[in-house]
Amino acid sequence: MDVQTAQILRGFLMLNSFQQDEFVRTINDVMQGRKTSNKAFSEAGEILRVNTGPVMSACGCCGR
Repeated sequence: MDVQTAQILRGFLMLNSFQQDEFVRTINDVMQGRKTSNKAFSEAGEILRVNTGPVMSACGCCGR
């Protein structure tokens, strides 16, 4: 398993069961062509209001 895959898996395992189900549904929608990856990424960005600037604490998903 490569590092990026391990980081995603670590983040996934930190989710509760409802969040894991929602994540799996979204991934399945992308993989089966019901939703484009760009659309899913855009929706996630809108929810997160992603800020790529410097932060004082480590990321909960990847630890960086």
